[in-house]
Amino acid sequence: MSNDQRLDLELAARVHVNKLWNGTLDEQGWNTLAAHINVCAIIAQDNRFQSAVDALESIRQRQIRTGSYGATGDERRVMMDQFNAAVEYLGGRTDKQVAEAVQTVCRMCA
Repeated sequence: MSNDQRLDLELAARVHVNKLWNGTLDEQGWNTLAAHINVCAIIAQDNRFQSAVDALESIRQRQIRTGSYGATGDERRVMMDQFNAAVEYLGGRTDKQVAEAVQTVCRMCA
């Protein structure tokens, strides 16, 4: 993966973190954030991103009930913190690790 491709991954997710923060998250954004966090979780192979996974699941369940991708203040803070941790974490991974994790997430979504 080139540096531009890595930046594209980050920027795509960052747009949606901001939408989550300001209350305008939609389905595409939720899926983008979930994919970004899942890439990190796959590489890490531990639970360091579990709080983001839990927040995203809670947001999804709320959307099923209400039709809105709204988030609580705690969920927004968790996602912002975990997103920033994910960006830093991915920066220290090899291109091969990131590319393989992206491919895994793509297969999971297909």
